[in-house]
Amino acid sequence: MGRGKRRRKKKALPLFVLVLALLLSAFVIYRLVTVERIYYSPYTGLSYTTTAPVKAVGIDVSQHQGEIDWQAVQDDGIEFAFIRAAYRGTSVGSLAVDTRFSANIEEAQAAGIKVGVYIFSQAITTQEAEEEAAFLISLISAYDLDLPLVLDYEFDQSHTGRLAAAELSKEEKTGIVLAFCEYVTEQGYSPMIYGNAHMLKEFLQTEEIEKKAAIWYANYNDTVLTESYALWQYTESGTVAGISGNVDCDFAFVTLRP
Repeated sequence: MGRGKRRRKKKALPLFVLVLALLLSAFVIYRLVTVERIYYSPYTGLSYTTTAPVKAVGIDVSQHQGEIDWQAVQDDGIEFAFIRAAYRGTSVGSLAVDTRFSANIEEAQAAGIKVGVYIFSQAITTQEAEEEAAFLISLISAYDLDLPLVLDYEFDQSHTGRLAAAELSKEEKTGIVLAFCEYVTEQGYSPMIYGNAHMLKEFLQTEEIEKKAAIWYANYNDTVLTESYALWQYTESGTVAGISGNVDCDFAFVTLRP
């Protein structure tokens, strides 16, 4: 019995070594694939850690920024901008045009900045999502845009708007987002969905949306991004030349295409 046990131990040792070697190899591969990169943002004075390379830096703006000196923005290193074209009201729910969207598109493109647009959504049905998509496309049809059309799907700041009041299920909200994506795609454009960490993780089936659209993630509470999103809005209080006051700043992890 004693010799039998010793023989089993001798046989088990090479197997243990093999398993250990495989685990170490897997760990090394994981570290190589998920190597952390640190990027310094001159627009916040802070460094940010990601597991994906930053391919471009940009901003997103609306009429709240007022008149923008887009050449100064470009000279400050900004490569792309997402411009609000329209929004749905958080109470009545009517659609409205951003008063600066035309000027922002034209002046940004004239300065050599790549441009995409977004619509702030409060859609509570798939029909409203399609209406928002159609409205957005009607506004930008005269422009040759460089980047996707974005649905900014989120609750209002007080979490009391019509979207919050509708108390939709996760599946229902996901269906609304997908309706926007499908309409935009059918019209020959690329869709993108913007959402903060809370919305994407708790209120939407993000894994389903990722099959239809790129994801633009907003989170300012930490400086580590590990998810494989297309864009990261890492601050809402950036300082960029040519813009009065604070502005949202973004990292792009993919080559942005219209």
